[in-house]
Amino acid sequence: MGIVSKTGFKFSIILYVGIGLGYVNTVLIFPNLLTEEEFGLTRILFAAGALIAQITQLGTGNILVRFHPYLKEDKKNTTLTLGLILSFAGVILSALILILFREQLTAYYIENSPLFTDYFYLLLPVVISLIAYNLFDAYLRVNLKNSVSAFLSNVVIRILWLVVVLLYSFKVYDTTIFLWV
Repeated sequence: MGIVSKTGFKFSIILYVGIGLGYVNTVLIFPNLLTEEEFGLTRILFAAGALIAQITQLGTGNILVRFHPYLKEDKKNTTLTLGLILSFAGVILSALILILFREQLTAYYIENSPLFTDYFYLLLPVVISLIAYNLFDAYLRVNLKNSVSAFLSNVVIRILWLVVVLLYSFKVYDTTIFLWV
């Protein structure tokens, strides 16, 4: 079996395990352990955070993929440095957007999700973590570590989410700490 076949097989297994974990978490466990409002709030925070992160990461992932072949021989790891600089600019841009447009963003959700307005500033850590994750995901891809990237995004994150929700359901911490975690 060739390298491409082995990598494709590993990637497929990781993907199917991730899909199974996602189904178990999202359909079976989370709706039964979280209230409707808490589950909805986690979905809104991550959906809004993902949208903002996609806009404010300034195309860092694609830039790394495009220019890495020209920069990979550099001993100073210019690819990662470039990504970090662009990501930092994206974080600053995200913070400005969230601060300047807080009223408009919360006004849209205030009627259907009042918890969102209470926890609005959690969007910034969500956006920062998504920008950082996307940067390192792109960096792993340009270094041909696709299986590691897939394992982290499809398996590890879903297992961590499950642990966090289970700890919350056993009252290890309160709602605010749950949302911060």
